[in-house]
Amino acid sequence: MKKLLVFIPLILLLFPMKIAAQSYDELWKQVEAAGRKDLPKTAIVSLRKIEKKAQREKAYGQLLAANFLASSIQTQISPDSMDVELNKLKVKAREAERKDEVLSAIYNCVLGWIEQGKSDGNSAEYFKKALSNPSLLARQSC
Repeated sequence: MKKLLVFIPLILLLFPMKIAAQSYDELWKQVEAAGRKDLPKTAIVSLRKIEKKAQREKAYGQLLAANFLASSIQTQISPDSMDVELNKLKVKAREAERKDEVLSAIYNCVLGWIEQGKSDGNSAEYFKKALSNPSLLARQSC
């Protein structure tokens, strides 16, 4: 009985570690399963988990894939949210300028690409920001 009382708290302490240690494959499988079940909000919740994990680990590919898929799903749910999603991306780019210059460059490059398709877009400004520190970008591996 005493052994059981010792192991229960130990198991309870280790359980959150298993949840936090989910791999990208597991998280993407959750997104895929939510998509098959036509549960877009559940998929978005899983995509936000991927974003947080990827941002902590500086896994920019995972971060962007999750971010843009979540935005795409959100605009499918509510087509009038396209401007809201674009503004969120701009906010993320500004926040990244202070915290992570590489991520800032990536976001600004994407914003430049988006603005390039607009007649009144200012894509050159975003591309200039994206390439403002080429030596930093050169040191990053893909």
